[in-house]
Amino acid sequence: AKAAAMQLKYESKADCLNTGLVHPDWKMRKAAAIELPLHCERRPVETFVVREYLKLLQDPVMDVRQTTLEHLPDLVERGDRSAIRAVLHRMWGDVSWAVRLASIHCIEKIAHVGDEQAILGVVARITDPEAARGGTFWVRAAAREAALRLSGSEHGLKLVMDRLKDESWD
Repeated sequence: AKAAAMQLKYESKADCLNTGLVHPDWKMRKAAAIELPLHCERRPVETFVVREYLKLLQDPVMDVRQTTLEHLPDLVERGDRSAIRAVLHRMWGDVSWAVRLASIHCIEKIAHVGDEQAILGVVARITDPEAARGGTFWVRAAAREAALRLSGSEHGLKLVMDRLKDESWD
């Protein structure tokens, strides 16, 4: 059954929307998260399509949420406020460090440089409660780098530096 699910391809955007995004099998929802952006040829993508896709960020399965974040930049236009808000919500509240990390990478691709809401969101993750993996705090390091790249200005950099002023070098 697993092999059959992995080989299924959705035939259209409508198929992804009406069947895939709400399928009871999480592997099928993950497949729809990957394929829906590929079926959306008209740009910008319709608001209702983006809204339905963003519902996958609430999925109970971590792998579906992470996959959705990885493919969201292929679906939305840079600066899409509803997508940015949804990604920031995931970034601040997900229990999975991998999903928070994917959120940081996603926000870098969908937010404009200088977007204060996005900058503040990633700055808040600089002190993420993750455990070190292999001696590295992956979420914290990604958040620091994203904050610096998104700052793009003296004002944005000041927001980052103000957040870091009381942090130890570790």
